[in-house]
Amino acid sequence: PELDNPFFPQSIELDMGGAMVLGSSLNPEGLNGQVYVKTDKSNRVSRNNVYVLASINSQQIDPLDIHFIRSTDGGATFSPVKRINTDASFAHQWFGTMSVAPNGRIDVIWNDTRNDDGSSGDNTTSRLFYTYSYDAGMTFAKEQAVSPRFNQSLGYPVQQKMGDYIDMKSDNNGAHIAYTATFNNEEDVYYLYARPSTIEENPDFPSILTNNAWSVDGVPSQGILSYTLINHNNSDNQLLAFEAIFTAKPDGTPMWLIASGEIPKDVDSYSVPLFMPTGNLSSNTQALSAIGILTKTRVRDENNELVDNKIEYKFDMTDAIKQDLMAMAGAQFDEDFFTNNPFHTIVKTLTFKSLLPRMQTRDDLCNINGQVLASSGEKNEGRLQYTYRRDGKLNLFAADFTYKKTVDAQGVASLLLDEQGLAIPTWEVIQSQDAGVLADNSVTNTVYKPNGGLGFFETGDDPGVTEIGSEQVTNQEQLLIAVKPDGSTETMSILINNAYCGDIFNASSK
Repeated sequence: PELDNPFFPQSIELDMGGAMVLGSSLNPEGLNGQVYVKTDKSNRVSRNNVYVLASINSQQIDPLDIHFIRSTDGGATFSPVKRINTDASFAHQWFGTMSVAPNGRIDVIWNDTRNDDGSSGDNTTSRLFYTYSYDAGMTFAKEQAVSPRFNQSLGYPVQQKMGDYIDMKSDNNGAHIAYTATFNNEEDVYYLYARPSTIEENPDFPSILTNNAWSVDGVPSQGILSYTLINHNNSDNQLLAFEAIFTAKPDGTPMWLIASGEIPKDVDSYSVPLFMPTGNLSSNTQALSAIGILTKTRVRDENNELVDNKIEYKFDMTDAIKQDLMAMAGAQFDEDFFTNNPFHTIVKTLTFKSLLPRMQTRDDLCNINGQVLASSGEKNEGRLQYTYRRDGKLNLFAADFTYKKTVDAQGVASLLLDEQGLAIPTWEVIQSQDAGVLADNSVTNTVYKPNGGLGFFETGDDPGVTEIGSEQVTNQEQLLIAVKPDGSTETMSILINNAYCGDIFNASSK
């Protein structure tokens, strides 16, 4: 039977930030790419988003870049152009190709002429590059080469071109890729399966979002440092939330709290137990005890779209959650400590904004200076660090959750105890000085201590922090050696793998 012709109720002109190219020194008689239009068919909030991607000449500024736009209203309007490749050279990014996984992850590949050092290349050799987005195209992971280098001109037959035999299809674990290359000194089509990570992320709560520092308006000297870690003890769900809250007791005394637990695979809100240091660091004791439940939720706008740079935290430390907390915390729940801790009865919901720039390359974020660190010989202490590039240098921001100490003439630190014989929790903020992190991963940091004076995220006349001196940090065989302002020395190593910086790719080809 005859079929009715399809009816398209709307059409819209798209601005991709430049023009497509047909014929160039790169591929003289062939295409430099085609337009890819994909829709999101997942069951997430991004369902029915429309994505458009192409290799574009951006008005002769750069010969070819990978440009991406997206629509969240069924194609009625589109976002401004996003340049996905992050190189600073004038390399060609050609044959840009895109697909969308059933879980909403966007996969992107292209051929790239840049050299290993990032320079522009000579336009005759390329490698296949890959990146992906877990948050509906708001951010993309640092691109990585996933093929050897090949000379595309070797395959030129009578016509001076390499055929655009390239396509991909995504499943929830990775991207199935067919692409043209000349590894055998002729044009052949190859298969490659690229995986974004050894850890399947929650697309609604990707680890690229949760790795940040957060502050709330009106309380600049208190905040939260957030990480997504790899939990090797659970093969079914290897994502572990770690939230370090740097704040004060209701009386204004500096205090830190820790919240940690599994991140569900497919929601944009989760709840984990909230712990407070007990001060008892003797053997066979609980250094942390549960005092409440922290619920973390991604913020949405009036159109139910996820907001990129805001997070909602709810702290509930009332008796209403006691039974749930007992089930969540297990042996780390003590009823007397829960009832008598200074935060008991507080319930508070706050919207935090991100402090660190989100659009960073993976290499910069995954520097050894940007990880969760622990010092040898310490119990229940640690340092959370972030590295980010700004003004052409790699900067560092960090916070230590620690205890008050005294240092003897030889630079040996020992705990300072209160009248009950308990360690006294405190914290420090750390920021790299003007030179930033150097090529050998050494860095000079300024260290600050909180002045107290405001309670648990209370607004008012913020007393701020006070500079207590500088520390020198050097990298020695994957250990960071810090000479602190008080003259003591700490040897720090990576405590646990950051999920965003784990094995980035597991690609195979044939």
